[in-house]
Amino acid sequence: MIKCKLCGQEVESRRQMHGHMMRVHYADYKDHGFDMDDLTEGAPLRAHVAQALKDYPRPSGFRRLLSYKSVPEARAVEAGFAFVDGDDNLYTEAEARAKNWI
Repeated sequence: MIKCKLCGQEVESRRQMHGHMMRVHYADYKDHGFDMDDLTEGAPLRAHVAQALKDYPRPSGFRRLLSYKSVPEARAVEAGFAFVDGDDNLYTEAEARAKNWI
């Protein structure tokens, strides 16, 4: 079961949870970049994602840059970067794809 951290709703699949998030918590879901894993507990990774993480481990803290989060992130996005890691290294989408992190 997948549980919504915002309201406690439990569903059986990622697809059902996505529908719940879109209908009930759209603004919060959008603010988190439509990343279900930030707002739920127990959501299993899709099989191809789990395998890719084993084969090509990402740097710690690897995440998508969000231009509304801070001024430095907005500048990095404007400069063409899409991802950052825990050590503040910036990556373009092409670099992340080449390393099979996305």
